[in-house]
Amino acid sequence: MSDASGRLSRADAFARARAVADALEVAGLKPGDRVALLCRSPADAIIGFIATLMTEFVAVPVHPSSPPAATAGLLVASGAAAMISDHGDFADLTGADTIAHISSRLDPVACHAPTLSGSADQIAALLYTSGTTGAPKGVTITLGNLLAMTDRLVHDFFRVDDTDTLLLAAPLANVYGTALVATALRAGATLSIPAVPRPDTILEAMRRDKVTFMAGVPMVGGMMLKATGDTKNPLPDLKRVLLAGTKLDPNMANAIARRFDCEVMTGYAMTEAVPLAMMLDTAQLGGGNVGSVAKGVEMRIVDTGFAPVKPGEPGEILVRGAVVTPGYWQNDTANAAAFHDGWFRTGDIGRIDADGHLELIDRLKEIIKTAGNTVYPSEIESVLRDHPGVGEAAVIAQPHDGVGEIVVGYFTGTPELDTKALRTWCQDRLVSWKVPRRLVQVGAMPMTPSGKISKAQLRMEQGRSA
Repeated sequence: MSDASGRLSRADAFARARAVADALEVAGLKPGDRVALLCRSPADAIIGFIATLMTEFVAVPVHPSSPPAATAGLLVASGAAAMISDHGDFADLTGADTIAHISSRLDPVACHAPTLSGSADQIAALLYTSGTTGAPKGVTITLGNLLAMTDRLVHDFFRVDDTDTLLLAAPLANVYGTALVATALRAGATLSIPAVPRPDTILEAMRRDKVTFMAGVPMVGGMMLKATGDTKNPLPDLKRVLLAGTKLDPNMANAIARRFDCEVMTGYAMTEAVPLAMMLDTAQLGGGNVGSVAKGVEMRIVDTGFAPVKPGEPGEILVRGAVVTPGYWQNDTANAAAFHDGWFRTGDIGRIDADGHLELIDRLKEIIKTAGNTVYPSEIESVLRDHPGVGEAAVIAQPHDGVGEIVVGYFTGTPELDTKALRTWCQDRLVSWKVPRRLVQVGAMPMTPSGKISKAQLRMEQGRSA
């Protein structure tokens, strides 16, 4: 891998990871114990992830910008027995003093390349996303999931090998990051890590490392177009660009293909299953078309009674297959809601067109997708209601050309409540992308006849915006 500090060979990365793995085993952890990855450096987080793959421990990547309260919640929810970190700044982290601390920067130990030799159902990682109750949900990723995912990504979708360099601009805690790191390990490819995820530093890294493949949300594609101006083929080594997470505008896809003289792709995936569908031909872009169902994935479109709908009719998308998570970590309630007779309920509405392509139409749930990140309104509503000056709270999505959707929070509160202070309250308790872009105070919440807050009516309400 390569970052602003220099390059690290695969052999050196494995040797560093072996030292961390040995330290974990000496610390007395048992097979299946969870290990939080609390690294500011993406390279160090990758070392920690490889170390857990060398053992029978479970990686729990934590977003580097996660505030202490949210991080402490993940340590509790996962039952972490240890943490791997490249720093020691844990004074504000509740519970950090009760688990083992392992440095990601130990003296390397020579070793062979690791192999995923455990059973397919052995848990490799927990990727945390917020649940509909506001409590964190840990998506269980098994070794079988990783192997099935990388089979599809390496051979069918990304189509990369040991001559390729992949841009890594997403943290390991995001499914984009996990997928890219796992793909690079499987293919023997190089990872290029920008200093920070900004257009200028991304371009710098791509030029420095001669990146051949990049992936991100469509917003990233727009930023790259803007940053390169009218320059023709400013990244001559770039072969493929994947833009997914929100709908990809065909005009943007064509502009990127022309500017960078590369292939542009889109697809359909989620933390619980990567990939589900893939589109390699941008000529077929339009509407919510995300391509053909991935090999090894079974997909069913059903009505509200879980009966299959007629071809071309919309319904809820259910999936099953080796890429699909076996469930949420120690969360029977979430698992009961997410699975039906062995099928995973994606919460998305879609249909299969005459060409066999999946078209995404809408979301069954109230999940908000912003810049490729998943946001559950109930978590933010809970944070807002915890403020002593707030009465009721409701969070909805607002369409946004750049990031797909933005988070908007409505609340009732005392007249003296300062929305700037409320925003700070949220920033102290939420990862950045979950903080409402707009905060709107209303005198009273509109209600449905059944006594629930009417979010549909809220979209038409005017209030005081922060």
